[in-house]
Amino acid sequence: MIFLYIVSGLILLITSFIFLKIIKMVTGRKRASEELSAMKLEKISNPGTVKNLSILPLIDYYSDNDDLSTEEGVSYLIKADDKTILF
Repeated sequence: MIFLYIVSGLILLITSFIFLKIIKMVTGRKRASEELSAMKLEKISNPGTVKNLSILPLIDYYSDNDDLSTEEGVSYLIKADDKTILF
């Protein structure tokens, strides 16, 4: 009998936790949609050109070479003419 109460309590606890997470997700999506609709995005009229462009992946989750280490995330070093960007 005690076992039944414990299992029922655990099921209630897990169900409550899942329900709260779903509510948090729905409200977060709603807030994100509202913020996105309030943003004013301007189209870039003339992005320009570069003579030299290099993109070096520093961190990547996937690798074709088994000798290379990988980790979660992504990071690139981008060089365009005299500009350097760490993305």
